Amino acid sequence: MDSWMKRLKSYQPQPLGVQRIYAILMPLVQIQDEWHLLFEIRSATISQPGETSFPGGRVDNDETPGQAAIRETCEELLIEPEAIQILGELDSIIDFGRWIHCFVGVLTDFDIENFTANSEVERIFTVPIEFFKTHPPEIHALTRTYDVKRDRFPFDLIPEGQRYPFDALSDYPILFYSLPDERLWGITATFVNRLIQFIYEN
Repeated sequence: MDSWMKRLKSYQPQPLGVQRIYAILMPLVQIQDEWHLLFEIRSATISQPGETSFPGGRVDNDETPGQAAIRETCEELLIEPEAIQILGELDSIIDFGRWIHCFVGVLTDFDIENFTANSEVERIFTVPIEFFKTHPPEIHALTRTYDVKRDRFPFDLIPEGQRYPFDALSDYPILFYSLPDERLWGITATFVNRLIQFIYEN
């Protein structure tokens, strides 16, 4: 057997087309015996200012996605790693060359009232998990299209040439949750929806 055939037996497959790997943490906090999800409002000084998100960021070369999720959460919420109890990893998203890992964890002894805003996080808030069970998201769709550079693309190498149906792509669902005082949509909403499905599925 050739050497590459032997290597293939133990090879761990990875998704193709991934240029950057990210990791987020969905933080759970217990308030009066009820589990809440904790969200951040991103600072005005970073990308996507004012957006609702979870702690997270890019995975460094020398760390695992789980380690990155903990590191980013500590940096953004100003806590120590010992204050995070990772429960497990939920489904991930691969989109626009990004692979986004999603972890769920409990914040132990986290003082929400005394959280201090910083360069990355303007403020935080929580929503009871039960709220999402009774308030499903709205789903809206965007249609993705390719921006094909007609003068640069080798149409002579593909069937149908310039008539190839690049634009025939399916709609991309975008989720929106109506919260009492905040906006929640996009990838963050998608992860919330998946967690709620996981919690309440048979």
